[in-house]
Amino acid sequence: MNKIQEKRSIRAFMLSNVMAGLEGSIVATALPAMMAELHGIKLMSWVVTIYMLLMAVSSPIWTKLAERFGYKQMFVLGTLLFTIGSLGEGLAINMLMVIVARALMGLGAGVMIQLPFVIYGMMYQADERRRVIGNTVAAYSFSTIAGPIVGGLIVTLLDWRWVFFINIPIGIYMAFIVWKNFDLKTDHTKKSIDFAGSASLSIAVIAIMLLFQMMGNAVINLPLLLV
Repeated sequence: MNKIQEKRSIRAFMLSNVMAGLEGSIVATALPAMMAELHGIKLMSWVVTIYMLLMAVSSPIWTKLAERFGYKQMFVLGTLLFTIGSLGEGLAINMLMVIVARALMGLGAGVMIQLPFVIYGMMYQADERRRVIGNTVAAYSFSTIAGPIVGGLIVTLLDWRWVFFINIPIGIYMAFIVWKNFDLKTDHTKKSIDFAGSASLSIAVIAIMLLFQMMGNAVINLPLLLV
């Protein structure tokens, strides 16, 4: 991998963090229009929750899979899942379809958030690694802040579905750039995957997030119960 290929790959990895972070906050501006069209206000909270849930649960699992099957292959697979989920959400005709597509996006986002940092650790020495990671974290943080603004503009000028359709060409571009340019030589581990540990982690994270979800709903409904 020469310097030009390296720079292209790093830009794609940084863009993946931007897209995953943007998607976590941009959806808030699309929710009112989505609810008005799809009539699923009772399931509204799951549109946000399922994305964050699957992203958190899948991130360490993707890292283990990448060690075994290849970082480039898993990154491209995760990016394509994110892209397919975006297409499904943009074409959704009901809230169930939205939530399923959103879950698929969360799975893909787990790759897009996690793997670039693992790759940076293998590609660079300490000084260069700090610089690249710092730039990526800054880009991710900016994208989460800019998400509602960007989403508001898209919903106002186009339609709420374009909040998700816009991910499709960007996702395809990222997958293509990484597949064509990234080539990090690593030895694939032959250790077996700890499925029991992965399942335990997933169940624990899901339980904690569901607990917070129910607590939030209870706080919201408390004034109604006191009337």
